[in-house]
Amino acid sequence: MPFHRHGLLERHVTDGALVDARNVTIQFPPGSSLRSESPAWPHQHPAISPLWYVSQPSPLSDLAMAITATHSPYFSMVIHLITRLPMGGATQLVYDITQRMHTSGQEVLILTGLSDEKRSSSAKNNRILEAVQAANIPVEVCTYLQHRVSPVNDLRALLWLRAVLRERKPDIVHIHSSKAGILGRLACKLAGVRRVIFHVHGWSFSRSRGLARRMYLLLERAFYRLTTEYIFVSRQDILDFVALGGNAGTEGKSHVIYPGADFVGPEEGTEHRKRLRKEMGFRDTDHVVGTIGRLDYQKNPQMFVRVAAEYSKINPAAQFVWIGEGDERGEVEEMVEELGLADRFFLPGYVDDVEPYYFLFDTFALTSRYE
Repeated sequence: MPFHRHGLLERHVTDGALVDARNVTIQFPPGSSLRSESPAWPHQHPAISPLWYVSQPSPLSDLAMAITATHSPYFSMVIHLITRLPMGGATQLVYDITQRMHTSGQEVLILTGLSDEKRSSSAKNNRILEAVQAANIPVEVCTYLQHRVSPVNDLRALLWLRAVLRERKPDIVHIHSSKAGILGRLACKLAGVRRVIFHVHGWSFSRSRGLARRMYLLLERAFYRLTTEYIFVSRQDILDFVALGGNAGTEGKSHVIYPGADFVGPEEGTEHRKRLRKEMGFRDTDHVVGTIGRLDYQKNPQMFVRVAAEYSKINPAAQFVWIGEGDERGEVEEMVEELGLADRFFLPGYVDDVEPYYFLFDTFALTSRYE
């Protein structure tokens, strides 16, 4: 069934059907649907029409990949730019989108930096980068592009990005993360790239105060003019930006695409619960409070430990599990010992497949300072 830009906002795809979005033909899984959540549709910007995404039915579920339907007959090149590729939500999304684009035959390239003790202040691994390379998704690594602010390396990264963009001549540059958002949009301007999408996975000023907060806001206001389209994972991020003095027209060229997740069925979930409880030594009567995330400032594991200490006084059957690794593991372990939680607090570390652990938990707790 053909899908037309000025048709309905949602059309279901018949089993095995091909969908033609402005001459871009893609094979979707059976039962998929296309939806647009553009607040300004039909769109007022002629360069790029609304963003469509594929929603797959259970068990694959919700968001599968994002597609930008342009007025061009096809995309000769789409580049995704992100500061680095450690394990995380935004980085996983980059992997999912580019993997599907690459598999479908679309020419796509990832530009990214590296994570390590020197370059990064958190999430100092390259797990998603390793997954990208294992999947043979085209990727180029800039050693100058790093998480920490470094005037010399940032300038080198900017010049490297400009050179790559001039050489590759992409139709679209899709940028993720705050650092890449600044350097990438400036490089696009210098290289003459016309279509620039900035995917906001949370604002840099959300975790800043004082002068740093004002500086980030000023930069984002200035780079508004260098951004063709925005993608947000939450409409609240748009409202917060405008309320803090951001450009009033932001919502007019923005799209909200909510993150999706894959979940197994209840029968398989029950089996995961039984297996994991047995492996971790939990009784059926234990009440397991858990969470999944990095052990770092943003995720605020210290708050989780303090809550655990208070809740264990109320519920003697309470057990606590934090899945994930990070720089603050040592501090968390010390707090657990000091508060007498050593016999009921578990830190399994990094886990490749976290989905089964959601069935282990009776209560999921989120103590993040911001998301």
